[in-house]
Amino acid sequence: MIPAIVARSVSGRRQRCKSSRAGRCQRSLRASFYGCCGCVEVVPVGAGALPRANTPTHGYTAWMHRSDSIQAVVFSGHESFPLRFTWLAKAVRHCESEAQRDLFSRPDAMVRLGVGKNMVRAMRSWALATQVVEPDEANGKVARVRPTAMGRLLFGDDGADPFMEDPATVWLVHWALASNRRLGTWYWAFNELREIEFERGQLVGQLHRASREMAGRQIARETIERDVDCFLRTYVSSDPDKRLSREELLGCPLTELGLIRRAGSGSFTFSRGPHDSLPQEVFAYCLLLFWSRKAAQADSLAFEDVAHSSGSPGQVFKLTENALVDRLYELEGITGGGLRYDDTSGLRQVLRGMDLDPVYLLRHHYGIAKREATNALRH
Repeated sequence: MIPAIVARSVSGRRQRCKSSRAGRCQRSLRASFYGCCGCVEVVPVGAGALPRANTPTHGYTAWMHRSDSIQAVVFSGHESFPLRFTWLAKAVRHCESEAQRDLFSRPDAMVRLGVGKNMVRAMRSWALATQVVEPDEANGKVARVRPTAMGRLLFGDDGADPFMEDPATVWLVHWALASNRRLGTWYWAFNELREIEFERGQLVGQLHRASREMAGRQIARETIERDVDCFLRTYVSSDPDKRLSREELLGCPLTELGLIRRAGSGSFTFSRGPHDSLPQEVFAYCLLLFWSRKAAQADSLAFEDVAHSSGSPGQVFKLTENALVDRLYELEGITGGGLRYDDTSGLRQVLRGMDLDPVYLLRHHYGIAKREATNALRH
């Protein structure tokens, strides 16, 4: 169970911490980032990653959701290369220093990153798509990029899982892609394509017809075909090829999730189920992000929305209704009563009784919160 210090009553009085140490509460030896005295001030580890002072109730400025509504839908950028295991850590670590934030536009980028010219572009595209880095210029150009708070948390020099060994990290990367409206193929396939089994040509055709509305202009069918091929190779393992490098043989980390499987020549199927490798803290984190977008001010969320709405955990993670119900019943325990599932009176809904910091759930999973609490007690 997550300690009660991470939550406060929605109806309770808000009080800003007066600490002189930038959001680190002085009123408890267990303090760190989490508003343990009811304050909403937090250590600013990166733009838009954690709740800040004077944030409205239930308003989360969270990873992966800041730019969905202001940037155009895209069907390219990855140069037809699926994401590789080491790319996100390389992107984050090489851009942590302010002097290195123009890395991807440097003539020596290929040498520094150890990949070819097209892969440099692909690495930048994937890092931006998963929002582990963000533009470092006011005009939004990507000539300079900097790590986001979540990028540092996961992939920085002291990152929790730089080599994506924990399934939690792979699920978070999947959520970043499949819940992002800006990524046309990823979002459409996991949220708008409701068939369990589909063919490559079917997906290409649907996206081509919808692209004018999605992107504001008609996208060439060839562009969408390349995007769909990259999408499928992101989630479906290819047969081994002795000509490939060791890194290429590892494939894309998202294939490990088993969300899409081959069903025959040119056909594929989504794998719906409990997906036991999905940690409950990651599920709860993503539920809170979805909630903030769906009905930020509401204290309840209908089961149908959690299960079937576009961008919901049920859709993005391809959970069966029974598996989703099981996970919702566990929310009360892992959030210290902040969230609970209720199905009385014929209504199935998730109730929110406390204002929670979603990022703390991830810090709890990776053991960061426990280490910081221990260090605080020692000092």
